[in-house]
Amino acid sequence: KTWLTTMKDESHSEDQQHSAISPLGHRFGLDRRAFFKVLDSGVVVGLSVKSGLSQESGKIPNPHSEEELPNSIAAWIHIAANGRVTVYTGKVEMGQNIRTSLSQQVAEELRVPLSAVHLVMGDTHLTPFDRGTFGSRTTPIMGSWLRSVASSARSLLIDMAAERWHTDRTSLLAKDGLITEPKTNRSISYGELTG
Repeated sequence: KTWLTTMKDESHSEDQQHSAISPLGHRFGLDRRAFFKVLDSGVVVGLSVKSGLSQESGKIPNPHSEEELPNSIAAWIHIAANGRVTVYTGKVEMGQNIRTSLSQQVAEELRVPLSAVHLVMGDTHLTPFDRGTFGSRTTPIMGSWLRSVASSARSLLIDMAAERWHTDRTSLLAKDGLITEPKTNRSISYGELTG
């Protein structure tokens, strides 16, 4: 027999097996295609679960509560003398690409290249407690938190440069890991300020 003839025989045998199965006693109103047509028209299905049942640990923490998170910039970000920015978070990468998204958010707020940001994740000896990685909360909660911390760090760096140069902080810009005074064209790196 040829390959094609064998395939036809197997297909015929399979059809016989399927026809031997007795049909169900009931019939659903929608087949698969009709079901997806209904979904495409905007049907929304919602489930309500008691808060204690929706997390393995019981009570759901308030994601907007900052009571347990350290308020010190130093707990979250370190800027080395060489300008390298180390960011600490208890979150862990589990395929959701948060290493990139969190680094991008810090880099944007600090006005440094992404390559300057190094993320330390889930090292309980080094990172502050930030409730762990669960429930798709890392980007909206930790991302916002790290943006806020990075923004505060940038503001502090501007203040440090203004104090060093005895100038008004509003005349200074942060860009590419430097604080610059456009009027005088002088600049100082973040690493020089934190060193």
